[in-house]
Amino acid sequence: MCWRMCTPQSARVCAPLQPESTMPLGSPHPAPTLEEIRSRTSAVLHCSPCLWQAKAVQQAVKGDRDMLCIAPTGAGKTLTFWMPLLFREDGIQIVVTPLNLLGTQNVNELARYGISACDVRAETATPKLFQVSRTLSDSSQI
Repeated sequence: MCWRMCTPQSARVCAPLQPESTMPLGSPHPAPTLEEIRSRTSAVLHCSPCLWQAKAVQQAVKGDRDMLCIAPTGAGKTLTFWMPLLFREDGIQIVVTPLNLLGTQNVNELARYGISACDVRAETATPKLFQVSRTLSDSSQI
């Protein structure tokens, strides 16, 4: 199962890394429909995702297999990282960025939409940060 969507000038491929017959990674969640993904993303994040983004989120929320998505700079990977949070209230999304500034930008942008986030880097990786994260996780607020 491979997808290539959106604009023809940039190949965007999402492919499961495991065959259908393998055991799930964790408790699978019911996957929202593509229309539900597009509708909720538009309502909350004020963006209209491409088909490849919606399919990637559908698989991520379902959570029964690993997945790999490849997309060039500017293709919308950041939105794709955020969208699963709209469908799993108990979810925690970990995004590794190559620059501290990108982490800070993600935190600030998500705050505009009422989504809690933190960027972990040398300056912020304190015991207090991890204690707050653990407390929030234990109470299902992340």
